[in-house]
Amino acid sequence: MALRVRNPKDRRKAPRFRVQFRSAIVTTQQKVKGEGLVGNLSTGGGKIESQIPVSVGTYLELQISVPGFEHPIPIEAAAVRWVGKREFGVEFIHVSPSGRARLHQVVQGLELSSAQVEEEDIRWS
Repeated sequence: MALRVRNPKDRRKAPRFRVQFRSAIVTTQQKVKGEGLVGNLSTGGGKIESQIPVSVGTYLELQISVPGFEHPIPIEAAAVRWVGKREFGVEFIHVSPSGRARLHQVVQGLELSSAQVEEEDIRWS
């Protein structure tokens, strides 16, 4: 069951949902490759737990693997908006129309099956 992540201070355009989806990550500038775990997700971005070194402003390509989907959801461009110790937040900048449709399908499914919760450790930037 996914949990909806909301906080009154949240300035995001779309609600995020707690998930645990694997993701392949490639930095577009240095072509550094790695893997991560998407910890929360919305149609506009997410939080990724990873050992890959990134900084604010880094652009990434992502392949998000969703259980039940035959192929990962491709995110052609995601910008790093904040960086923590072993996690970072991204905003999805460019997603193909088919990728966007699949992302919306996943988020709609999460919304239908979720319970709304508050999360104090979300970064507000």
